[in-house]
Amino acid sequence: MRPVEKKLLTHAGAIYRAAVAAVEPAASVGRVLSCRDGEVFCDGTRIGGGPVYVLAFGKAAFPMAAEVLARCGDLVRAGVVIAPRGAHKKSLPEKIAVYTASHPLPEAAAVQATEHVLRLAEKIEHDATVIVALSGGTSALLVSPQPPITVEDKRTVSRLLLESGADIGQINTVRKALSQVKGGRLAAKLRAARILNLIISDVVGDDPAVVGSGPTVSSPVGRAHALAVCRELGIEEKLPHRVRDLLLSPEPERPVLPPGDRIVTKVVANNARALAAAREHAEALGYRTVILTTGLQCEARVAGELIAAIARDCHDHGWPLAPPCCILAGGETTVTVRGRGKGGRNQELALAAIPRLKGAGQVGLLAAGTDGVDGNTDAAGAYVTSMTAEKVTTLGLSVPAALQENDSYTLLSAIGQLFKPGPTGTNVMDITIVLIKE
Repeated sequence: MRPVEKKLLTHAGAIYRAAVAAVEPAASVGRVLSCRDGEVFCDGTRIGGGPVYVLAFGKAAFPMAAEVLARCGDLVRAGVVIAPRGAHKKSLPEKIAVYTASHPLPEAAAVQATEHVLRLAEKIEHDATVIVALSGGTSALLVSPQPPITVEDKRTVSRLLLESGADIGQINTVRKALSQVKGGRLAAKLRAARILNLIISDVVGDDPAVVGSGPTVSSPVGRAHALAVCRELGIEEKLPHRVRDLLLSPEPERPVLPPGDRIVTKVVANNARALAAAREHAEALGYRTVILTTGLQCEARVAGELIAAIARDCHDHGWPLAPPCCILAGGETTVTVRGRGKGGRNQELALAAIPRLKGAGQVGLLAAGTDGVDGNTDAAGAYVTSMTAEKVTTLGLSVPAALQENDSYTLLSAIGQLFKPGPTGTNVMDITIVLIKE
């Protein structure tokens, strides 16, 4: 890698780390949660007293639960943590049951962990306060299929949705219809006087009903909505027969949630917060900076071509910013899987940008998941520059062929431009960082 490429990568990596640090789970919870005189407060507002229970699910479950315990101490009577296998573990007291399971496809271990949650829910006192810490990955970890659906059925449906190019809203609409805990159903099972939802958002728009499929938030979607999504994506005929039969059956009664004033929901970290920190760091490095959006939600290759085209305009014409400048975008793109390759949405975005960046002076693009994971790989994403196309040609590789096979990982690995920071312990979707030098 040439010196100018190394400098761009160094700067982009530093901006990425600043973004991730701004949404660190423990600090995010600590900014809003406090306990004093036997009562729980969120942003200074009283939530409730009585015994406190902690339910933490998702990629940030360990640090979020640990911070709740640090803030509330002896008020916490019991709790359950369900995190992805391999997540950063925190030392938690014995009163907190800890489970790990696979992600993004559900498995039997997640069902067993959820059964513990439901058993605990039956025992929670009416005067208790339940703090529910939700983060990305919750949908695959909090699993209780509606009979007669099996966990294998849910795995099949999840795989079909992921490979169809569905966005997270569509995926979670289907998940809710097949679950006994999603779509507010867990809240309906809690007899607590108060529920405090602390959310690290991994969805465009930060809708609490979508994050983790909204286990403790009211949701209007049902079986008809889920079936419509499957038809739109062209996967209805591929559904397991038990799933299709359930979605075609009459709607069940809506879960009865506690009154609205008994459920308080606070988004403690999101993509916007990460991008704001990224902008601050980029400006400190001397780049004029613009945040394009926190709602990037289209095919990854389309996003890569678009962002690369904007970078070229900055280099060639000085708009929307003149170099040295930084373009930031956040969201969660999708990949419609047609090939048999290996990769992820951030790698595919970066791969698609390579031809558009060719010959555009000193331009670098980093696309990465804030959780440090991208698709079915060990990379968070990838880094490409205006000089990457030359390297691809020299090695006899083909960007169009790799895109056709959805094989971004293989090509980017061959040229040594995968980005591997490791799991970060948080998740606020993806960020793309583009640096344009003079």
